[in-house]
Amino acid sequence: MNYKLLNKNYKKELESKSIKEFILSNRNVKDPNIYLSLTRNNVHHYSLLDNIEEAKKCLLDHIKRNSKIV
Repeated sequence: MNYKLLNKNYKKELESKSIKEFILSNRNVKDPNIYLSLTRNNVHHYSLLDNIEEAKKCLLDHIKRNSKIV
């Protein structure tokens, strides 16, 4: 498996952060406290997703045809 080390100074950063904060900062999460305490205000209705109706029709069609879905 190939990987790219995002933070070459990770040892120094780990001295001042918890593992959780370190991982979230590497994933570009700006405020870990907000990210880890989401509320219903952070949930968007499914209908706002692009092409969701087409995806629903496709899924139902494959279910009706007994297709293998992987």
